[in-house]
Amino acid sequence: MRCFYQLANRLAFLSFLRQRGIDALLLLVGFVGDEERNGPTSAEAWQAAEATAFYALGLPASHALRRAVVSIHPRVQDLS
Repeated sequence: MRCFYQLANRLAFLSFLRQRGIDALLLLVGFVGDEERNGPTSAEAWQAAEATAFYALGLPASHALRRAVVSIHPRVQDLS
């Protein structure tokens, strides 16, 4: 699970905030087509990577915390 420590920390802090009544959200931004970083070339590839990470962390789609996680996947080409 060492490879998911950043996501795990962010989810833990999200949980911490929400348990204290703060209506926080976690925004995951996965850039599509970032050739300099050899990143995923499709939103579907990001979605699969996120699903793998959530599975490894034991956080199924039905978990209440997942409703507070938002993912967006902008295309790098559209940002310049």
